[in-house]
Amino acid sequence: MASSSTGIPSNVSKASKGPGPSRSPAGSGSSSGSASGSNNGDGNGNGTTLPSSSGKLKVEHDNIWEEIARIASLTLIPKLPCPPEDDYEEIIGTFYENNRAIAHTNLEAILKLFGTIGKSPVAMRKHVIPLFMLFGEQEDGLQPWSSPQNERLVFEIIRELYRIFDMDMNVRDIGPLTPFFQRDFDSMSPAKTTFAHLLKYFRSCLGDNQGDWKMYPAARASYFWLVCQVKYPYLSDHIEGSLIPALNFLEDFEAQHVTVGIRCISHILDNVIKASFKASGWGSLVLKQLRDSLLHQKEAGIIDRIVPELMKVLKIIEIDPSMYPEQYTLYDSTLEKLLDTFEMAEDSASKNVWLRHLTTYIDVMGHATVHWINRILRILLDNTSCADSLRWLNVLKCCKVCILNTWTKPQSAAFCEIILRILYNAVELNMTPNQQQTEGEAVTKIFEAGLECLGLLKYNSDYEELHPELQNFRYNGKGKLPLKVLQSWDSLLQLSYKK
Repeated sequence: MASSSTGIPSNVSKASKGPGPSRSPAGSGSSSGSASGSNNGDGNGNGTTLPSSSGKLKVEHDNIWEEIARIASLTLIPKLPCPPEDDYEEIIGTFYENNRAIAHTNLEAILKLFGTIGKSPVAMRKHVIPLFMLFGEQEDGLQPWSSPQNERLVFEIIRELYRIFDMDMNVRDIGPLTPFFQRDFDSMSPAKTTFAHLLKYFRSCLGDNQGDWKMYPAARASYFWLVCQVKYPYLSDHIEGSLIPALNFLEDFEAQHVTVGIRCISHILDNVIKASFKASGWGSLVLKQLRDSLLHQKEAGIIDRIVPELMKVLKIIEIDPSMYPEQYTLYDSTLEKLLDTFEMAEDSASKNVWLRHLTTYIDVMGHATVHWINRILRILLDNTSCADSLRWLNVLKCCKVCILNTWTKPQSAAFCEIILRILYNAVELNMTPNQQQTEGEAVTKIFEAGLECLGLLKYNSDYEELHPELQNFRYNGKGKLPLKVLQSWDSLLQLSYKK
């Protein structure tokens, strides 16, 4: 077996590259060229021969970490050889296949090296930076550049790290690298930590807004995984470095990129000190990016992820609108954008998602909802013209929250029109029931929700004006409505006479 001057097997493989720059991280202390000695492969560093199991790794203790960092740097997935488009699918598929095999070879070599280290770690930051980046790339075996075998090797190596650093691995609800980062944060200034150096590297390849970051899909996956390893409150010192790549992903038109951006922003918002985030000035930019992204989204799943993050940001950077309902706040300008996007929704799934989130948003705004009540009522009325029982239920839930939060500006007639139209349609039309319930069960739920809304209207000063409409509906529904509903309706009519 050929060996380098340090006595370490030199048949580790170098990541297969297409055209493009090397991805060896600055400051890693690793060689950016091919591994020393001979590569068993095609002449381009694409060998996949494993080190012989009989070869003994006789290495100077001080040089083991250097060699681990060198191998890790050579294993990082380089820039794609061509744009990630369908026309180049075969080229990229071969590229991933080669690098998947190379990663397996080199991860096994790294695991063997860790087996020679006792519980007296001498690792320096420059040694673990490329190693942690490699973990982030290979930890998900479903990625095209990784495999379940590579994923298993990553976690075996991490287990070795815990052994070497004499740390408890049976800690729940944290990421596998979280304790290593926390030890770093507790012992040095934020700018000198391993995480800070990782963010500098990721910013170099993922921080541009010209779309070149799409050429580094493995780095994108590594960035997201590593950011999620850092928990509260340590992310507060790294807001800018953590956010910039995520905001780039959010600007993209591809759902997979937007999803990663949203998930990363969500983790950051959940794990920063709120006062630090507000003081940093990044809140306004994140809010703008989220709102802009929402305007171009039609997928219900993406909408379902973005709106809660909008509300998180608003809660951090803006006053509580329910406490100051007379003021126009960022909640108002954001609600205007939400309503604009809601009105452009076309499919039923998106409209149901919008109705759910609009209900939550109105509940947060409280009495400040009166600023927009006329437009909200018009949108709710438009959404009664369908045969979707789930959407009718969502409209009625939204009506309930609106009634509870806008009684200072009564709109009983408008609410009554929406409610009665849904109840009439539920009786007369062949509607689409929920997947979990029959049509009869759906009708019952709709009438229960409708009667609850009408019962709340009695607190409005203009409720008496509704009596003729309610009585007329009761008369027309005789013979069509269930007995239980008719009894509830009679009780409702009696309420209208009470002062």
